[in-house]
Amino acid sequence: MATFAVRSYSLINTEKHSLLVKQQSYHAYRNEPPQDPGTEKDRVRVIVRVRPLNSRETEKSDRSILYCERENSITVEGAKHSRRFTFDSAFDVTSTQEEVFHYSGVKRLVDMAIDGYISTCFAYGQTGSGKTHTMIGPGGANIFRMDENFRIKNFGLVPRAINYLFQQLREKSHETNAPYYIRVSYCEIYNEQIHDLISPSHSDHLQIRGSIEDGFYVENLFQTYIETMDELL
Repeated sequence: MATFAVRSYSLINTEKHSLLVKQQSYHAYRNEPPQDPGTEKDRVRVIVRVRPLNSRETEKSDRSILYCERENSITVEGAKHSRRFTFDSAFDVTSTQEEVFHYSGVKRLVDMAIDGYISTCFAYGQTGSGKTHTMIGPGGANIFRMDENFRIKNFGLVPRAINYLFQQLREKSHETNAPYYIRVSYCEIYNEQIHDLISPSHSDHLQIRGSIEDGFYVENLFQTYIETMDELL
């Protein structure tokens, strides 16, 4: 199993005497992509992304105390001392959605899933730290109702990964003349309850089960076959 975690940070310093953030261009320190995650299929890779200050924080004259000085570390400025935290890869406030997808290793997770491995990508962080923006895009699910140009530019990891999945399957199907089928389910765990987001009527008493053949799964979760990206959206 390959697992990829996106850690979202939004630490701010409200003191007027806080140190200025050292701004460095994303391209200045990232000259080449990080190590291919496929070299260690079972290792959890942790990717961190720093979000910029929002309008409310800017109006309060808050200042960020985080900056990326290397492609795999975040430095937290303190009043007396600074601390550096190292990750598999780090993205600063100037990074785009496309750059995060390209350099994070998610494409490799999709390739591994096609090859038969169980791949997982999840985001964690405090409320408002940018998880939804990174995983889905600005506005969450509302992005799917935006115009095409906006979606292409601002899609997060999940829709980009799905689009990449279809591209890879089309290529493999053309090369091998073998058909591929994609079956999807969509659920949410909230307050210890599992909710079926495709078919809410199936949400009653959903349970997580485990078996030797299938591993862990949600029993009776609604599943449907899709053939195009548009069907999924």
